[in-house]
Amino acid sequence: MILVVEDDSFKYDRIKVLLESVGYTDVKWCQSVHSGVQALSTDEFELIILDMALPSHDLAARGGSPTSLPSGGLELIYELSYAQKAVRLLIITQYPEIEIEGSYVKLTDAPKRLQELYRTPVMRVIQFKQNDSTWEQGLADAMKEIP
Repeated sequence: MILVVEDDSFKYDRIKVLLESVGYTDVKWCQSVHSGVQALSTDEFELIILDMALPSHDLAARGGSPTSLPSGGLELIYELSYAQKAVRLLIITQYPEIEIEGSYVKLTDAPKRLQELYRTPVMRVIQFKQNDSTWEQGLADAMKEIP
């Protein structure tokens, strides 16, 4: 099963279509840090596709607004590291850099840095661009690397 932690439904729909086109239909979708952490504690995943900017909690009817966390994806990476779960990770973010431990790291350098700090197997970090399909090709290529 693949876990996609992404708060933007439009972006998630595009990811899901791409996953289905390469044969992955068993996908669980979470929209916040909280629901993503809950999924990690109840299910096993062969891959996690993770956005880095996530809300703290899912938006609830009549509830307050969740806190926006620009590095919310790191919370899930911390959880994986703490639980010593070696699940492959694919990060898709709209930003050209990721803040890790107070420093901004270029996307090309992020997989190595995350592996060093958290022992998390990051396959790659892909920059999402709304009107550019390059990120989709990067995701398709990454999916071919999974045995």
